Amino acid sequence: MKEEDYHKRFVSIYYKDGQDNIMGIRKRYHPNSSKRFAWVTGTQIVPYGLWRLDEFNNTYIILVEGESDTQTLWYHGYQALGIAGASNLKREDFKYLEKFEKVYIWQEPDKGGDTFVARFKALAAEVRFDKPCYIVRSDTYKDISEIHIALGEDHEKFCNTLGNILAATIPLEIKIDAKEQNPFGVDFKYNTPQGYYITPEGIFKENVSKKTEEITTIEVTKTPVIIGKKLKEIETNLEKIELIYYLANNSRNSIVVDKGIIASSREILELANYGIFVNSNNSKLLIQYFYDFESANLKLIPTQLMSKKLGWHNGKFIPYEPNIVVLQNDAIFEGLNTAGTFQAWQQGIQQFRFNEAFRFIMAASFTAPLLSLLNQRIFLIHLWGDSRSGKTATLKAALSVWGNPDDLVVTFNATKVGLEKIASFYNDLPIGIDERQVANNQEFIENLVYMLSLGKGKLRGGQKVVDYNHSALGIQWSCRLVRNH
Repeated sequence: MKEEDYHKRFVSIYYKDGQDNIMGIRKRYHPNSSKRFAWVTGTQIVPYGLWRLDEFNNTYIILVEGESDTQTLWYHGYQALGIAGASNLKREDFKYLEKFEKVYIWQEPDKGGDTFVARFKALAAEVRFDKPCYIVRSDTYKDISEIHIALGEDHEKFCNTLGNILAATIPLEIKIDAKEQNPFGVDFKYNTPQGYYITPEGIFKENVSKKTEEITTIEVTKTPVIIGKKLKEIETNLEKIELIYYLANNSRNSIVVDKGIIASSREILELANYGIFVNSNNSKLLIQYFYDFESANLKLIPTQLMSKKLGWHNGKFIPYEPNIVVLQNDAIFEGLNTAGTFQAWQQGIQQFRFNEAFRFIMAASFTAPLLSLLNQRIFLIHLWGDSRSGKTATLKAALSVWGNPDDLVVTFNATKVGLEKIASFYNDLPIGIDERQVANNQEFIENLVYMLSLGKGKLRGGQKVVDYNHSALGIQWSCRLVRNH
């Protein structure tokens, strides 16, 4: 045979359904050809051997990769179906397995074998397949046909060897509870994009060779990751996305990033800083995956309004609006939360109201969100007194109106740039600052007070000017400075 003929010589393998109708044809080329397989145009990929299902009893079925292993098992009298590649198992294929009391899955010792088992387990959980399943492995033989060849096509030896392998199978635990069907814990049942596989080992994609038309599986990233939520900023209409992913230690994580990050092969590399496996080699694959995931779930991914500032916005008071999330430094802000009961808080606070300074600071805290409604300017309060006179306790009591005071007290340990950002963030809520750390730095305090009173500051860290007055929105910035000395 001439070498140039290798590319033209092939065996046609017919895929038929249970009624013997031809669903497709797969060409298997000569071993010396640069091609291995190619599908005839119009092929519908189904498990290989469906036309023999009626011949099988209901005791068991062996799932293998490829047609030759299936044929080898048939030759030796075993019941088997073939899957054309590890990534070609589909949800609808499980209906063909329902009649069998148990299912054996042959796992080859390579990445394809890992994908095959992971794919089977994930889909079985999705379709709630509850028949006993077992993983079949061999430390000696890669696949079924290798056993046949190694034993010289001896039927008895083959059956004994395979019988010993089947006796050492490993049960495959398939969890079909809610968590297994929704491993990322999102509030919607997402669709896996066509041609992708989301497994605990990462994201994989079917790849069709342009030369050979062979379907192989390529790794997109080792990190299981999905888009869990879209967030639209109410001030600018800019969009961010929440990515939910698992690290190698199986810990669930989430980050919020600008949507543009997952659309640029350069910007997406920033995700590596959060533990997501991405570099210049797979960045384009990951970008395409995010695009395809969003497209497949366009009407399912929830969109939530967000704000980078607290206080009034179009008649709503943030962060106490249940449908608006607040971001601070690209993380969901959780400092202003509720706990306990109003009656218990009132009883605890009431015993200290005899102190005039305490009542004044409490009144200032309650007054904060009223200033913009009354069109009043900001005010600052300087509370001083002897050591251990209760200044810090008073400050925390005032901040407890709005959340956990331990999370809300700001210190002068922050830079002026940082304090400007905090002031821009809090807006119509009080800021409580403990100034003990810089009690002797009068110039710093005076400059900061001037900046806050002016309502503007140049955020040198961000190279931009922040306007605290929000004149464009018709909302007056009303930062209250409650600080002790």
